[in-house]
Amino acid sequence: MSAVNFYELAILYYANLEADFKTASAKIEKMITDQGGKIVKTDNWGKKELAYKIKQETQAIYVFYDLEIDSQDLIKLESKFNIDDSILRYQFYKPDLKNLDQALKHPEARDVLFAAETELEEDEEEKMEVKSVS
Repeated sequence: MSAVNFYELAILYYANLEADFKTASAKIEKMITDQGGKIVKTDNWGKKELAYKIKQETQAIYVFYDLEIDSQDLIKLESKFNIDDSILRYQFYKPDLKNLDQALKHPEARDVLFAAETELEEDEEEKMEVKSVS
């Protein structure tokens, strides 16, 4: 058995799943865990415009996952994603953890990274407040 590796997974869900998104994402997360993977972090960006049409779609729900999974299990998971009807597009990335660790050792880099994350979280909170007022 191979060693467990870290991957980043970007999934574009069909935008029309917005009402039933929790069910679709739970199904995908169950596929990952059933295949032996562990979801470390989930980052839901919500519904966004696509830069270009994909399968005649102009919008998608963007969700990013940080995973721990065996490379052989990843191949099996990809075959399941290929036939899933809730996924518009997906991509696995192998992050360069060494460079990220090196960058985070510098206080300036940490401050910039955490400031950007805080700003994004505040923007999301403002959008949620605007939606709830409307």
